[in-house]
Amino acid sequence: MPIPYFIARRRLSRRAGIAYAGLAGLIGGQGALGWYMVKSGLDEQLIAEANPSGVPRVSQYRLAAHLGMAFAVYAGCLRLALGIGRDAKAAHGGPQAWVRLGLAKLGSPTAARARMLVTGMTGLVFLTAVSGAFVAGLDAGLLYNTFPLMDGRLIPPTEELFSPAYVRPPSSAASVGALVRRNVFENPTTVQFDHRVLATTTWVSAVALAAYASRGRIATMLPRSTVLWTRSIAAMATLQAALGISTLVYLVPVPLAASHQAGSLVLLSLCVAAGASLRRPGLAARRWLVGAWP
Repeated sequence: MPIPYFIARRRLSRRAGIAYAGLAGLIGGQGALGWYMVKSGLDEQLIAEANPSGVPRVSQYRLAAHLGMAFAVYAGCLRLALGIGRDAKAAHGGPQAWVRLGLAKLGSPTAARARMLVTGMTGLVFLTAVSGAFVAGLDAGLLYNTFPLMDGRLIPPTEELFSPAYVRPPSSAASVGALVRRNVFENPTTVQFDHRVLATTTWVSAVALAAYASRGRIATMLPRSTVLWTRSIAAMATLQAALGISTLVYLVPVPLAASHQAGSLVLLSLCVAAGASLRRPGLAARRWLVGAWP
């Protein structure tokens, strides 16, 4: 409710007003999407046919969409808050030497490359978290409870990963596109395998990002906070991988599963913070930084 008031009183820039209004719209959409997700588990016929125990199960598609939007809203709010805090700190510092040095680093090619890498890292963490929603929605964590092998193999047999049984109606003559699409999103074996691959890629990328940012010459060209955030990302990614493996090996106990999901949010938060540390001052801050902005 305060957003239209601040926009009408011109207390927000046009860009900020659009950002805040967009977040408000996403929050409202999240509520509607939450009901749409819950509704998918209230079909009595579906419960009777697919779940004889009578326990409602929601659509994995809607579950993933609901989780993805929640993470997007949270990340957007956090990013805006961190940006405002950094702008205020820079503006209050004025054209002092430490401000000039920090701004010069943010305008360097090294910072631009790091910004691109952190953005990619953030996207990878988000994608891995959404793939975890499909694992939860299909109870895929109850299959292949060993790591790194799946029934003695790194990669399950092709006939298990891409089974015609998941094509509707089941057919051995299904198109390649339909076969891949259905199995990627509806086959528990494929869903778990995809999550394993994404999670492993995320961990390797996090460690590589920290190693890159900590290199002698690179580290001197980046803000100190960025280097620390990337190291925190690598540490949290390692803990998150350990939680994920433990959840799988111990047949998805609720405390471990909940910790693993919470860990993905912490990891996303660290990535957002790392990106904010590389953010250049906004227009309002630059107006205060007379003579400081290169």
